[in-house]
Amino acid sequence: MKEVPKDHGAHKGWINGNPNPKHSYWLVDNVATNGASKPEARDKMRADGYPDPAGVVIWIDRQQGAIRRLEEDGFNRILVAYNLLDVTFAFGEMGLWPKTAVQAVEQEIEAHQFLPNA
Repeated sequence: MKEVPKDHGAHKGWINGNPNPKHSYWLVDNVATNGASKPEARDKMRADGYPDPAGVVIWIDRQQGAIRRLEEDGFNRILVAYNLLDVTFAFGEMGLWPKTAVQAVEQEIEAHQFLPNA
């Protein structure tokens, strides 16, 4: 997906190519913080004639409110591969990170929540 839509050339708009009704389109993110980019991406897909995405795949959720925000914005298929706190905990247990680094990540996530706790 482009940062700016093109109005010239073979691939105009936000996305290269045209939608195929036989395909299921998903949004993919390597790291999710607040979830704000996914509704924007969905709007760009709609503008280019694509169907709403079938869902969202997130490699690492920073656990700062993205999932809740996505749910509130109508996304009902959200797949998360890893939660950041699980990854950092494992790194600490395996001795790959000092426990102080693991605690620092926990404190950072706690201090930077994008949505209030329910």
